[in-house]
Parts: sequence; C-alpha cells; structure tokens
Amino acid sequence: MNISTIRFEGIGENIVISITPTHNKTGTVIISVSVSDGELTATTAFNLTVTGVNDAPVISKIANQTIDEDTALTQINFTVSDSENSVLMVSGSSCNLTLVSSIILEGTGENRTISLSFRDGQQISAKGHQMSLIRK
Repeated sequence: MNISTIRFEGIGENIVISITPTHNKTGTVIISVSVSDGELTATTAFNLTVTGVNDAPVISKIANQTIDEDTALTQINFTVSDSENSVLMVSGSSCNLTLVSSIILEGTGENRTISLSFRDGQQISAKGHQMSLIRK
C-alpha cells in the first residue's frame, strides 16, 4: 500500500499527524514517527490499515440529442466503469412511453451504445430520458 501524503502540523507537544492513502489502494503499512532533541532520538510505530470502500460505478456523459421525426437515434457511444467490479448491468428508461417505442443498450465491458426508436406519427416534445448503472 502506498501513502500519498503524511503531514505533521502543530508545535511543541501538540502535533497532529494527517495521513492520506493513495486513491483506491488498500492494505496495511507501518508508520514510524521520531522525535529528536539534537542528541537523542525516540521512535514509535503503529500499523495503519486502509480498508476498501465500495465506490459508485461511473457512466460517461451523453450529450443531449436532437433528431427529425420518423427517424431513429442509433449507436450513441458511452462508457461505464467500476473500480471494484467489472460486471455491470446497464438499463435505460424513458419518461415518455408514448414517444419512445424501444431502448436498445448494447456492448460489453466499458464500451456501450444506446439506440432509441420512436413511435410513428407522434408530435410530442420529450425531455428526461434516464439511464441507470447497477452493479450485478
């Protein structure tokens, strides 16, 4: 395990140690702290254990899209990732089911695409399509 920052703050007998582990690294490390008066040195040590946390998965931004009626929106690329888990389930939904007839999500690993089909003959303005990323 790596420590990215060890900082000592304060003066005299009131010293505070701040330790920041390297991002997404876990494990145990021995931290030694020494004090010297110029002639003699005293040292103490302690174990620091950094445990992992379950970070949220990440999905890339998908820009707003505009298309003409009677067309489909196909193969919009986006990426997904999770630092702890490589098995991710991607799902999509629409706030306007009278406009969107199907949402097709494809791809594996980090690289994914979304395609939308729309109901024919509708003249409806739609906002708020949503996609969610769920760990499996």
